[in-house]
Amino acid sequence: MRFRIMLAERQLELGHLELACGTWGQVLDEHTGLHSMAVDTFFANIRTRRRS
Repeated sequence: MRFRIMLAERQLELGHLELACGTWGQVLDEHTGLHSMAVDTFFANIRTRRRS
Protein backbone atom coordinates (compact mmCIF):
# COMPACT_ATOMS: atom_id res chain seq x y z
CA MET A 1 0.00 0.00 0.00
CA ARG A 2 2.76 2.46 0.88
CA PHE A 3 4.37 1.88 -2.52
CA ARG A 4 1.14 2.82 -4.32
CA ILE A 5 0.79 5.95 -2.19
CA MET A 6 4.36 6.96 -3.02
CA LEU A 7 3.74 6.20 -6.70
CA ALA A 8 0.64 8.39 -6.74
CA GLU A 9 2.53 11.20 -5.00
CA ARG A 10 5.31 11.00 -7.58
CA GLN A 11 2.84 10.99 -10.45
CA LEU A 12 1.26 14.09 -8.95
CA GLU A 13 4.66 15.79 -8.59
CA LEU A 14 5.31 15.14 -12.27
CA GLY A 15 2.00 16.79 -13.19
CA HIS A 16 0.07 13.61 -14.02
CA LEU A 17 -3.06 14.38 -12.01
CA GLU A 18 -5.35 11.87 -13.74
CA LEU A 19 -2.80 9.07 -13.47
CA ALA A 20 -2.20 9.89 -9.80
CA CYS A 21 -5.92 9.81 -9.12
CA GLY A 22 -6.19 6.44 -10.86
CA THR A 23 -3.36 5.02 -8.78
CA TRP A 24 -4.88 6.45 -5.64
CA GLY A 25 -8.23 4.93 -6.60
CA GLN A 26 -6.55 1.52 -6.59
CA VAL A 27 -5.35 2.13 -3.03
CA LEU A 28 -8.82 3.10 -1.90
CA ASP A 29 -10.43 0.15 -3.66
CA GLU A 30 -8.08 -2.28 -1.94
CA HIS A 31 -8.30 -0.70 1.50
CA THR A 32 -11.75 0.62 2.18
CA GLY A 33 -12.11 2.58 5.38
CA LEU A 34 -8.44 3.55 5.33
CA HIS A 35 -7.48 6.57 7.39
CA SER A 36 -3.91 7.69 7.79
CA MET A 37 -1.70 10.75 7.68
CA ALA A 38 -0.43 9.64 4.24
CA VAL A 39 -4.00 9.70 2.92
CA ASP A 40 -4.67 13.16 4.37
CA THR A 41 -1.37 14.51 3.02
CA PHE A 42 -1.97 13.13 -0.46
CA PHE A 43 -5.41 14.71 -0.74
CA ALA A 44 -4.10 18.02 0.60
CA ASN A 45 -1.41 17.94 -2.10
CA ILE A 46 -4.00 17.32 -4.80
CA ARG A 47 -6.12 20.24 -3.60
CA THR A 48 -3.10 22.55 -3.49
CA ARG A 49 -1.90 21.57 -6.98
CA ARG A 50 -5.36 21.95 -8.49
CA ARG A 51 -5.45 25.57 -7.28
CA SER A 52 -2.13 26.35 -8.97
